[in-house]
Amino acid sequence: MAQIVLEGVTFAYEGGEAIFTDLDLVLDTGWRLGLVGRNGRGKTTLLKILAGELAARGKVSVPHPLMLFPYAYDPDGDALALLTRIRPGTPSWKLEREAGIMGLASGILERPLCGLSGGERLKLMLCLLFLEDHDFPLMDEPTAGLDNDGRMAVSRYLQTKRGFMAVSHDRAFLGEVADHMLAINRQGIELTRGGYAAWEESRRRKDLEEEARVQRLTREISRLKGAGERSSRWAADAEREKIGHGPVDRGFIGHKAAKMQKRAKAVVDRRRKALDEKSAIPRNVELSYALSMSPLKPPARRLAEAAGLSAGYEEGRPVVEGLSFQVESGSRTALAGPNGSGKSLVLRLLAGERLWTAGTFRRAGGIRVSWVPQEPAFGPDETLRDLAQANGADEGRYKSVLRHLGFPVDRLSARCVEMSGGQRKKAVLGLSLCAEAHLYLWDEPLDRVDLMTRIQLEELISDAKPTLVAVEHDQAFLEKLGFAMIDMNRYAAK
Repeated sequence: MAQIVLEGVTFAYEGGEAIFTDLDLVLDTGWRLGLVGRNGRGKTTLLKILAGELAARGKVSVPHPLMLFPYAYDPDGDALALLTRIRPGTPSWKLEREAGIMGLASGILERPLCGLSGGERLKLMLCLLFLEDHDFPLMDEPTAGLDNDGRMAVSRYLQTKRGFMAVSHDRAFLGEVADHMLAINRQGIELTRGGYAAWEESRRRKDLEEEARVQRLTREISRLKGAGERSSRWAADAEREKIGHGPVDRGFIGHKAAKMQKRAKAVVDRRRKALDEKSAIPRNVELSYALSMSPLKPPARRLAEAAGLSAGYEEGRPVVEGLSFQVESGSRTALAGPNGSGKSLVLRLLAGERLWTAGTFRRAGGIRVSWVPQEPAFGPDETLRDLAQANGADEGRYKSVLRHLGFPVDRLSARCVEMSGGQRKKAVLGLSLCAEAHLYLWDEPLDRVDLMTRIQLEELISDAKPTLVAVEHDQAFLEKLGFAMIDMNRYAAK
């Protein structure tokens, strides 16, 4: 296999701080490489540099042009027209072969792309990346927006391939497809040979070692501070003895004072050295700050229930039928199922929206709800300060929460529409964490949100025990927190 080589690569967006400085990196095009890191650290930027879409200082050597997913397409065209445009000269049978491996239905290549479901279109566009054996596709969140069945289909497909780089925050997916991991840390980039489990164990061990080293140096600095103060006092006392009453051996006392001063200086030097050593530690530990939230004491043991419920957005046109569930105080419930099965509709009912229903649906009176939408919407000039004010959140606490979520400081004053997808989702998640509510309704809260934040949220929910109903496809997140699952596909209207 060939190599991708970066030497002294430096890149910064206009008016911003450098994303990469003097980056050296060697990658093998035979690796199945998972790329992880906090939102805003430069994962997408690195993909665009490798694909030639962004120009960086330094040397970037790739064995052949690299294709970046997602890419532009004509919604009115079909897959064969797209094949001709982006892979001229490639026979259609190769795309048919890949579509079959992906599990797509026959005849899908002739259908207009706008007539396909989002999952079908995404999987078909992924197939176009793997038409030649020497390809090394660059994929930016290839499972974003897919339900669990779609994610598993993409995972099975990529397990048959050799050679790609994929940005993903889905731990189960990375564990299934990656054999190398590349992490963009707070201090530099780290390559791990082995899959997600190997990287996670390495990260955990290094975090513990780094924290232990910092704690040891902190104790040493504190001890040396006390020792230095004592040595300084002793030196000063020895100097004063030379002016004592009666005959004194000023030579002996002067020697003693000089010795004390030398000892005090040595302690100061050691303390300064320890401080320098502490400040030089890379500090790649990501989970330095614990999050908090403020769930209210519920007004009733059962906040909502449904029995034989049919519901829809229009009268007499049900999206779900025969649905039954209960939302108990302190419970965690996940709504699972394919797109269109009514997951978001149920969240809207729980939020108190007036939709058409038949059957039984009860919601406790007076409950306060915090909502995280699937697709956050912002005004063209709306900032985080505007968001805090519009939602009644304390601006100081809100920005503190965002910093603890790994939000880059230079993004705190930016317009929301200029932020990455993960940062926009964190903006509304941060509002929810600041909200005092009886019931938290989160619609795909982890979409495009980085791994470190997912782990922080797991720890927070485990400790705070909010009543939470969520639509989420991260199986590791759901299993870790013991969510009760409702399979909405069973209740989808036929």
